Amino acid sequence: MLFAGKNSHLYACIALALIIHGGVLFFTFTQTYDAYVHLFFAGHYAETWFETWNPKWYTGFTITSYPPLVHQSMALLSKIVGLKAAFMLWSMVVIVLFVRGAYHFSALFIPEKAMKYAGLMAVFSFSFTEALHVFGQLPSLTGVSLLLNACPFIYKWFRQKKARDLVTALSLLALTTCAHHVTTIFGMVFFVAPVIALALIDNTAAHYGLDKWKLSQFVRTVFKEIIPAGAFGVTVIVITVTVILPYWLWSKSDPITQIPIPHGSRENFIAEPNLGIVFFLIPWGMMLFALPYIFQKLYTRRLIFFGLSFTLLFILGTGGTTPIPEMLLGSNAFNILTLDRFTFWATVMALPMWGWLIYDLVEGDLYMYWVEKGKAWVVRGMALFLLAGTLLLTGLTINLSNFKPMQPEQLDMVPIVNFLERDNHYKWRYLTLGFGDQVAWLSANTKAQTVDGNYHSVRRLPELTSRAVERLENSKYLGMEGLGSLQQFLTIPQYFYLKYIFANDKFYDPILYFSGWQRIGNLENDIVVWERPDVPFLPELLPRKDIPRIQKWIWGVTPLTVLSAAVFIYIILFRFNGIPFYCPRKDILPPAIFRTGTLPRITVLWCGGLLLFVVCLFTLQAYRNHDQVTPENTVRTYFDAMDFKNFPHAYSLFEPGSYPGFEQYVLELSLTDGILASYAKLDNLVLDLTHKEKNTATIQAHAQWITSLETYSSKHEFELVRRGPLWYILPFPKDRKVPAESFHRKTEVTYKSQGRRSVEVRSNEDILDRPEVVLEEAHLLSSKNSHHVIGTITNTDADPAHVTLQAVVYDSLGREIGRYGLRDVGVHALQPGESTPFRIDFERDGWAQSSLRIQRDTALLTPASFALFANTVVTDEELYRQYGLEEIRCEENGMVSASLYNYGAREITVPQVLVARKQGAQLQWVERHYLERGVRSGRKLFFRQTLDGIPVIEARTTAPPSALIVNGKSMEETGQHGNSPDTFHVTCDDELIFFKVNAFVNEINR
Repeated sequence: MLFAGKNSHLYACIALALIIHGGVLFFTFTQTYDAYVHLFFAGHYAETWFETWNPKWYTGFTITSYPPLVHQSMALLSKIVGLKAAFMLWSMVVIVLFVRGAYHFSALFIPEKAMKYAGLMAVFSFSFTEALHVFGQLPSLTGVSLLLNACPFIYKWFRQKKARDLVTALSLLALTTCAHHVTTIFGMVFFVAPVIALALIDNTAAHYGLDKWKLSQFVRTVFKEIIPAGAFGVTVIVITVTVILPYWLWSKSDPITQIPIPHGSRENFIAEPNLGIVFFLIPWGMMLFALPYIFQKLYTRRLIFFGLSFTLLFILGTGGTTPIPEMLLGSNAFNILTLDRFTFWATVMALPMWGWLIYDLVEGDLYMYWVEKGKAWVVRGMALFLLAGTLLLTGLTINLSNFKPMQPEQLDMVPIVNFLERDNHYKWRYLTLGFGDQVAWLSANTKAQTVDGNYHSVRRLPELTSRAVERLENSKYLGMEGLGSLQQFLTIPQYFYLKYIFANDKFYDPILYFSGWQRIGNLENDIVVWERPDVPFLPELLPRKDIPRIQKWIWGVTPLTVLSAAVFIYIILFRFNGIPFYCPRKDILPPAIFRTGTLPRITVLWCGGLLLFVVCLFTLQAYRNHDQVTPENTVRTYFDAMDFKNFPHAYSLFEPGSYPGFEQYVLELSLTDGILASYAKLDNLVLDLTHKEKNTATIQAHAQWITSLETYSSKHEFELVRRGPLWYILPFPKDRKVPAESFHRKTEVTYKSQGRRSVEVRSNEDILDRPEVVLEEAHLLSSKNSHHVIGTITNTDADPAHVTLQAVVYDSLGREIGRYGLRDVGVHALQPGESTPFRIDFERDGWAQSSLRIQRDTALLTPASFALFANTVVTDEELYRQYGLEEIRCEENGMVSASLYNYGAREITVPQVLVARKQGAQLQWVERHYLERGVRSGRKLFFRQTLDGIPVIEARTTAPPSALIVNGKSMEETGQHGNSPDTFHVTCDDELIFFKVNAFVNEINR
């Protein structure tokens, strides 16, 4: 089909693309968004080719939910070279296909002399570079590359009606569908339809003359070809349905019904300029300077349909910047699709015109036009500017992850895999936090299952589909909604058989501790392992959704059969017959450019104006965002530095000489700990300039912080001075009080699990008696929108106990409405003789969609009774209790104050105060409060807290002893009674207020 002499430029472009992209891909693909997802799918086929159910993600999903060609090809290659090398090899294939497709696709539009420049520009395509090296979108790249190669054969068939062209085109479209069905669906509209129209226009021009044909003559040609065109379309539809039939059957039986996941490509790029850079400016790159040229070239009589298609793609690619894309797509499609695909397709369609422009500037009509005017330096400068900018922006795009890391640092998965394989740990599910997309790589290397995943279209759990949360592992970036979704899994892990959490981000430490999880240590790669005691094994038989065997065979055999057939067709029909590639006749191609007219001037003015705008914009932004050019910028930079723990940068913002040294500054920072200092993420910052003179200023800063537990607000006052052109912060006042004891000694009782003392196939824990605890009281409080179970539990055993509490609510007919577990309003680990109040929250609106597992037809039933289940195991988890409350007082407006004294030898990082409110002997309400600051050993922390208002209770139900179940036995059977030693209390307005402190102690202090 191709001859070396005629296509030497193509071969040179392919070689250059393999050198550039193939060479750097070794260093970039592990930092891309989707690479590990595709490696996970490929790993599935490498293990079980014909198995369509994968239990590793989301408690199981159907693998037919994603077209298989790329993943199955990688799976075959992995048998020889491994999964990662298979990804690399298939990427090389895609690079070749893309450059070749762009080169021959360009033959339909531009003169033969300009094709070599189109091929060269395809090598440096900004959108292709971003999709490959930043996003890792291998299936979609495969699809668009195959589509580009198919378009010339579609054109040739409608021009010549040769069967070999039709067969080749259909085989390539079938491959496109097997690789990425969305590309086929939209490609038929935006690429194939304009190609068919172009062929019919050329048929008309060939019959009536290039400049003589009329619209009526074109319409007659269309009517003559309507049957072949219709037959072609129907054939493509049949092929598209047939080759991935199991996918269409899956989408019909298991449609995507979930709250849309936010995506940056749907945002307003003006309001969110960072997203505009990633999803619009980078894909277009230097092609933005050529937009007038591209539009003028496409809006000709011959290419008018491509002009319309290109314009539509350009508009859709602007995302939410204007309301037009949502109007065109509809709200449902707009909220499901990622709109950056339209920008990618638009830039691919513009590649021929982009290459044509470079040709015109280097040796074509634009070059001759300016040479004749005696201003060759203009066109040479433009060509040099575009080419240099192309090289520079391509390099910057390839290294984008180095300038702004988008993934956590590369993790060594071997210690995690070894842990899961040791002691049958894989028989429970696990969860990762702070892993980024590497969660897919961990799943590809272990047989253990996770409740999370990295392909949100197949999520099955209502806890995930009911919230706009893509992954649990990055829930902190989605605010309280993301953390609320995570909390559902942390609260009742028994339901999901979730026992282990691997944390790569200490942000989640407080929520794990107060939700009852136990930190058991660090792995060799510094990943922290958390464990939830008393979680049952995964059942031997888990629910699964199977499909008929014939569908499995279609899914496992058809894609590679289509690939083999396409290769065979190419070899037989073209290589052996020596048929060269067909281009449109030269007499039907329009002239390159009119050597007179307004386009050269418009292009120069557009480029100059756009360049001036970009330079001015970046200069203005650089000035406004300089760290210390204004008092506001200085304070904002300080908060950013503290947020990302960049202490050297924060120190540099203080007035020179005001601190004895950086070491002293860091030492003073370390004296203040707590949830805001160690576990908070800056969410919003408002600055108020209250005073400013020539060299001094005062700023009031109002910061909004998000933590894994709740949000906080803080106020700060900054004094600043000006030294030369820069502003500096004056040091803050220091609390220089020190404890009376310079060396603190304290004895304590500790507990240590010695490990397994008996060997069983199904257990890796000691067989010990369950500690005895007493449920002293429990009440169901029902209000209009929520329900709560409150009560008190006491450990009456001689061993420390980890307590799992779960409340089950029933309707008047005894049917279960819902169940939920204890979150953080209570203490999960109790020492011998210790008691705690607790509160379990139910939210009526969440019953039908959360981990309560309520049947939807009973979601609105009124609770009539409830039962409370408590299970205990012996524990050696953190039981630091060497603290107390002093100076407890009632204040006005429902406030209480006290001092928390830490008389132990460890630092309390995050203190929690539980408040139980009683009237007489009856418990009325339980609430919890987190203190913002930590308490170091031997110090006091004074706090003032406003008590929560008790909700309006419409119904109150007290559980009888028979409904209080402890380790399978009711309190009525055991006959035990507790005597909770409520030590800290105060009376406020005839209400007895009891206090209990729970403390999270950082591991570093142990």
